Amino acid sequence: MPTAFRILSFLILSLVVSLLFADEAPPYRPYDRESANKQYVAKVTIHEEDKDKNRYDARWVLTIYKKTAKGEEKLWTVPFFHRGYWGGALSDDGQVLVDAEQWYYHHEPAVIVYSKGKEVGRILGKDFGVPESKREKTESHELWLSENSFSTELRRENEFVKTTDGYDYKIYTIDGNIHLIDCKTGKIKKTQKQEPETVPSSKK
Repeated sequence: MPTAFRILSFLILSLVVSLLFADEAPPYRPYDRESANKQYVAKVTIHEEDKDKNRYDARWVLTIYKKTAKGEEKLWTVPFFHRGYWGGALSDDGQVLVDAEQWYYHHEPAVIVYSKGKEVGRILGKDFGVPESKREKTESHELWLSENSFSTELRRENEFVKTTDGYDYKIYTIDGNIHLIDCKTGKIKKTQKQEPETVPSSKK
């Protein structure tokens, strides 16, 4: 009986672990994203004319709002390339949203930059140069961003950097590089190795 119990416990544990690490099918649902200062919110919704369509076939729209005492004030809107999952980082002035895909695709957009009512630029996965040997494998995909790494020692969250005329965006990749994105052009401005002291030994 104890042996049978141990086998059953092992099977249950294996099932739980497999469910935790299995890739979920993309839900393609509306979602919101707040800026870090909580003063702006980005809302991804189905295009008004596609409300009756299957969400997988529908067009999607990104709309940015400013929070005010009287409610939400609409700032700008733009067609949105929905990758199925929720994501994106909104700047503290509500003028830039950077959407970084969690899965690695060599010839597909890894990062898309939106600003002031238009799509500024797309950067393909291959442009970040993350070696296959460094990319972390899941059930059916590969992880390439430090912030999604299985290893707590590798995790580093992407972040906006204020400039004199707007924002740049730092992308931390799983191979230890920092890629500085120019939010005005949607292109990689500079790539450099993370300094040893900037790589955290743990994440709280």
